[in-house]
Amino acid sequence: MLPESRLYTFIDSQSNHLVYFLEGQKIIEDLAVIQQLKGVSFQSFRDFLMHAVFLNVFIKPQETLGIYIDSTSPYFRFKLEMNADGQYRSLFLPNELTDDIHKINGLCRISKVLPSQTEPYNSVVEVKDSELEEIIGQVLSTSYQVSGNFYPSDKVDQNLFISKLPKKNVDQIQATPEITTVDYIKEKASFFERTYQRNMTDEMAIVAAFKKEGFEYLQSKEINFQCQCSRNHLLKGLLAVLRTTSIDQLFGDDSSIETRCDYCKMHYQFDKEEILELVKE
Repeated sequence: MLPESRLYTFIDSQSNHLVYFLEGQKIIEDLAVIQQLKGVSFQSFRDFLMHAVFLNVFIKPQETLGIYIDSTSPYFRFKLEMNADGQYRSLFLPNELTDDIHKINGLCRISKVLPSQTEPYNSVVEVKDSELEEIIGQVLSTSYQVSGNFYPSDKVDQNLFISKLPKKNVDQIQATPEITTVDYIKEKASFFERTYQRNMTDEMAIVAAFKKEGFEYLQSKEINFQCQCSRNHLLKGLLAVLRTTSIDQLFGDDSSIETRCDYCKMHYQFDKEEILELVKE
């Protein structure tokens, strides 16, 4: 049985870089179990999650973040909602894409809810011929003022995000220029590849491996699927539908109907008599 996935933060003080490591095997196992996706849709959803989840490390306490990508070419919908505790829920539509996703065109909406605010802060970015990494990078840059590079594994469900720290002593002339993030990744590529080859899931083993390479361990958090849906929440949605649709149209000849949460696929049943009583109120 796989342990819950974790998102780790390490620092290389000597080279002035932060390295975030996502051990995401449980995330992808849950994805396979919960979602009814096939072929290209499953692979695309996997890639989106394995990149977008890194946003979680920058969420402030009691803050929630939603990222919604509405692509027109190729057509798909991706939604990811998560909080500072590492809980997330996500979905991808349609269930069966016919072509691989290379360039994305459409809109990306970011929704942040802060503990001091009653209304979310929303921002919308137009996406033109962009790759997935470019979109997530743009979100990191605009929403959290963070830039960096991904270094995903092509064999296991793990990924790395590497970000350069601000310059130290900016008023002083540096004896040697600081290494760029691209060159830093090249320098550390053999270690990153060895880490992927070991396919570690144990928290202590992962921390030990990075410490042995000279990294300082800062923190980690569990990343796990948690849907906040409820029967009452879906009932409100059902009553909203009845503003423009009659009960007879909604139920037809049936005495009950069943609705399903798009995120966790949980089914909820509602009786016609129950709805009639609520409408009368």
